Amino acid sequence: MPLVPFIQENWVLVLLLAVVLLVIVVYEICTHGGSGQFVSNMAASQLINDGAILVDTRAHDEFKKGHIAGALSVPTEKFADFLKKYQRKKEATFVLYCTTGATAKIQAQQMRAQGFPHISVLKAGIDGWRQDNLPTV
Repeated sequence: MPLVPFIQENWVLVLLLAVVLLVIVVYEICTHGGSGQFVSNMAASQLINDGAILVDTRAHDEFKKGHIAGALSVPTEKFADFLKKYQRKKEATFVLYCTTGATAKIQAQQMRAQGFPHISVLKAGIDGWRQDNLPTV
């Protein structure tokens, strides 16, 4: 069956396929595009072991209650200062995390916009880290 008659006879299916493909593309852009990549706990551990700069974006009070060893405390209100301080280390690898990953994703977008190319976000944040029984200090 030639393509044009098929499309004419099955336009609803073709439209549905187009919508599904659009949703997939938008999802991929939103989760990976401008903000860096989400990484699992295992992948984050490897990046940290390889020298990545670990950044906890939660409020300092939450940081003091427990954080991943070696993490820098950079709450939202101090993030602009952090970016200025690390301008010379743009090529470094950064792993950001917050409670669930949502806030860190926003900061990762800011870093990407400032020209930091190697940004990762801990997929489930510190909550996921703790659920996997990984150590905090």
